[in-house]
Amino acid sequence: MDEKNITAAILFVMLASCSKRFELADISNFSVTPEKTTYKVGEPVRFTFSGKPDNVVFWSGEPGRKYEFRDRTVVQGNKILLNFKSFAQYGPATVDQSTLKLLVSTDFNGKYDSASVLAATWEDITGKAVLSSGQDQTSSGNIDLSEFAERNKNMAIAFRYKTATIKPESAQNRWVIRSFDLKSINAQNEETALATMATAGWSSFNFSGPTTKWSITSVQLLTVSNPWPWMTIGW
Repeated sequence: MDEKNITAAILFVMLASCSKRFELADISNFSVTPEKTTYKVGEPVRFTFSGKPDNVVFWSGEPGRKYEFRDRTVVQGNKILLNFKSFAQYGPATVDQSTLKLLVSTDFNGKYDSASVLAATWEDITGKAVLSSGQDQTSSGNIDLSEFAERNKNMAIAFRYKTATIKPESAQNRWVIRSFDLKSINAQNEETALATMATAGWSSFNFSGPTTKWSITSVQLLTVSNPWPWMTIGW
């Protein structure tokens, strides 16, 4: 009998412009003062805050934090690049890389439930990445996602793990995603971090299998080494 054991870790990236506006509370009781008025290049600058602001935004002048772009909601022409590092552990000596897929959707509705994940259109871009064949810290290389950003829609990125056809006495390889770096690069080659492993806000979903899902921490994504000997069709 065919069974399914598919798990997915999903990241939703806001790339499209947004028209939502928020009312700000009175800030008359809030002030910021520097420690001193003159600093040397490279010297740390410390500020003293008083009051209770709801939100503080600091414009340092670095790429992605320039004051002149404070009202900008969308950027044209930037490259969106993804790089991650993977490790296929345990299981068969010959790694079955087909058990791990890298997927992108631009019509995922942003609702973190199984029905919404399954309803989205997911494009398989695994072929753009280098996956581990047993070596730790295998770099995927820079994966250009600009074609998806050009649609001016929000983008969701998923790692999908599913069991493969194996002998009953065998086990699946366990996949570890060691790092995740999504960045935007402008025409001046300035980089802005969009998401890292620690800031990505992953969610894990399980579809029609044993209670198996990605383990998510601030430093890695981890699947189990799965002993279940069944094959699933894609979704």
